[in-house]
Amino acid sequence: MKPEIDMKYLIFAWQDESPDHNYYLDIELGSVQFLQRDLKDLRDLTDELETHSKRFLYLPKPKLSELKADISDFIETMSDTRLQNIATIAFESPDLSGSFNKILASNKDELNRWQEFRDNRVRERIEEWLKANFVQT
Repeated sequence: MKPEIDMKYLIFAWQDESPDHNYYLDIELGSVQFLQRDLKDLRDLTDELETHSKRFLYLPKPKLSELKADISDFIETMSDTRLQNIATIAFESPDLSGSFNKILASNKDELNRWQEFRDNRVRERIEEWLKANFVQT
């Protein structure tokens, strides 16, 4: 029986850029396990991960190149040329994702459209990753 994967949380975890946050997919239960250096139950969780290493898949950190490509592709779909031009400024920021979201915050429809666009792109990458790791969905 294949597990029901918490795709919404998996998409969130896949995009978490924090170096102190690590995530693992429990391929038996379909849940996503969050591991943070300062977490109280760190020892218990790491023991479980080590004991059942074949059961857990480490989620890779997001690639900046993929985020840049997604933002570039999205900017091309924008109809407001003024916002489109402003949006390119985000590439100059060290926090590309945060800056791009702040720029789009002035236009809620575009921000919502971007979030859906990004989630779809991330979902495609996750599905490829799951197939590569022989996890059926």
